[in-house]
Amino acid sequence: MMHENLCLIRRSAATVIICLVSVFSLMAQSSGTADCPMQKMELKRLPDLNVPRVSHVVFSANGELVVVGGHTTGFVPTATAEYLKDGKWHLMESAYEHDNGFGVMLKSGKLLIIGGHEKSLGIGQTYPAELYDPETHSFEGFGCLDTKRSLAQVMLLDSGNVVIAGNWYADDAIEVFDGKQSFSHVKKLGKGFVRPYIFQTSPDNVVIFGSQDTYGKARDNNTAYLLRGDSIDVPLFSEWHSVMMFNRPSDSVSFVGDKKKGIYAYLFLVKNDDGQIAITRMESDGRGEPRFSLLSTTHRFPMKGVNGQEIMYFGSVLVNQNTGKGYITGYDKEGRFYTLCINNVRAKENVGMTLYYTEPQENVGYTEPLLTPEGNIVVTGGIGDSNFRPFSSVYMLCLGSNDAEFCSSMGLLPWILAVVFLIIVALLCLFLFRKRRKSHIEEERQTIDDTVEKQLMDRICQMMEQEKLFLNSDLKLSDVSAVLSTNSRYVSETIRNQRQTSFTQFVNGYRVEHAKKLMKENTDRKIAEIATLSGFSGESSFFRTFKSFTGVTPKEWIAQNV
Repeated sequence: MMHENLCLIRRSAATVIICLVSVFSLMAQSSGTADCPMQKMELKRLPDLNVPRVSHVVFSANGELVVVGGHTTGFVPTATAEYLKDGKWHLMESAYEHDNGFGVMLKSGKLLIIGGHEKSLGIGQTYPAELYDPETHSFEGFGCLDTKRSLAQVMLLDSGNVVIAGNWYADDAIEVFDGKQSFSHVKKLGKGFVRPYIFQTSPDNVVIFGSQDTYGKARDNNTAYLLRGDSIDVPLFSEWHSVMMFNRPSDSVSFVGDKKKGIYAYLFLVKNDDGQIAITRMESDGRGEPRFSLLSTTHRFPMKGVNGQEIMYFGSVLVNQNTGKGYITGYDKEGRFYTLCINNVRAKENVGMTLYYTEPQENVGYTEPLLTPEGNIVVTGGIGDSNFRPFSSVYMLCLGSNDAEFCSSMGLLPWILAVVFLIIVALLCLFLFRKRRKSHIEEERQTIDDTVEKQLMDRICQMMEQEKLFLNSDLKLSDVSAVLSTNSRYVSETIRNQRQTSFTQFVNGYRVEHAKKLMKENTDRKIAEIATLSGFSGESSFFRTFKSFTGVTPKEWIAQNV
């Protein structure tokens, strides 16, 4: 009887505490400090691309998904494109290579694709410009830029002209494409930008800004530039810096204004020195300087997702003009996709947000997302931890049907808070009641998982040292997992957790040590032969990897150690 009374007292106390926590939580929501609610979303795996790629241009035309350019396996630019039709990707040849090029849909319905890297490994810039006709699935090379560029950005004006700015490891300037044939220089941009933001401020003017210069270094001023007019100072940028994203569509996807009323407004992400991300609104009425201000939201911007995993955001604010919602896409290291839904993007205060997530997937990484006309988000290709191994996987985040009711319901916050409060109280009471019973079981399970992982790591090392699998230059993660009768993700995660490195770097470590041994024992052998005998695919790969591990070239190492 006494035991039951004590339990009752504990449960009552827990309920009181929960109520207080809930009340403070509701109070916090009004000031934007509450955690963003999360909800699982539907995911669909689409057919894989024919060519693994990243740093490509992706768009939708005539109901078809289209990808153009980028680089493929080995960090090699590809002059190919693909469109999805009848459940399969159809391969095409473009006129030029466009690795980290840029594109925009013209008023003619054709896609303008320009610039990109001149060589493999993301080196150099190019001039070429071409048009893709979605009606005929054909490419036409027609001209060249005034300034050769890569990692630039574009904005289509109301007139049909296209403003271009930004560059990578080269001079930067503003130029304009007339919408038909020619490119003309406007003015230089001094230090310049890499992948700058370009937002329209009037029918014939834009503002250009960014947080990094053309060498990827942080800019030391708050200056933004106008196509027509002098540069301006943005005080907000002294504390908040725009988030630079290498893969980004034309900034027109982030439009939240009303051109009929002469209002030009856009949303973009900023980050402070503490690493916290927020959403900023740029607005202009076309008569004065554009205004920049942080968007007031009911919840803090979510930096972590399921199981406390850090979210790596990789896309612009994609605005669905039909529903008035905005989406920001990201992923975590466990392979989950995330989409932050911004309710009512045209509002300026107390904007609700919901974070959607998926189950972990394979080959999830950094790339340019696309918002389809149906309101879904498509992620094509991308990279994980290496530019040398892009993915061919294609995923659709199905938001077109399941976000409307939940995300918009945040606008009815006063009505649903009471219901949410009661649900939270009930669930947390149950959670606290069962937590103590589960904690011990979970601790034992975690200990078992750690032991199993260490045992698997020992097996991997034993296999490498005794069977010398690393001598196979074509060795893949799937080969190792097949021998161990487990899945590739488990092997990859075990190596990362136990050795704090990737599978490729783990294998290359064995190859480098084997090469050292051969160079000591066989001083007359050529470097190329040493590379082959150590499991490297070529001499250049051997030189690059060896130096990354030792800090010196193979020849320098021989001079120091043999």
